[in-house]
Amino acid sequence: MKFLGKSVRVNLSKAVFDTEERKKLSKKHEALPDGSFPIRNEQDLKNALHDVGRSKDPDRARRWIKRRAKELKLEHLIPEEWK
Repeated sequence: MKFLGKSVRVNLSKAVFDTEERKKLSKKHEALPDGSFPIRNEQDLKNALHDVGRSKDPDRARRWIKRRAKELKLEHLIPEEWK
């Protein structure tokens, strides 16, 4: 895609969560207590794996991602170096 004469990558698979949605997902234990790293499904898990480096606490984020992967039976997506 071109924008102002420059190539721009657009990721249409990333969900956008507003504050209320993050609160709801946190209460359902589908996001961390602060609403970060919402993981409802496989695509959310893949997005979280990609974004973990931007976390304020990457170790906590990794633990959360591994837990959600196990709950969703998607452990095969977790990188070997995390196991």
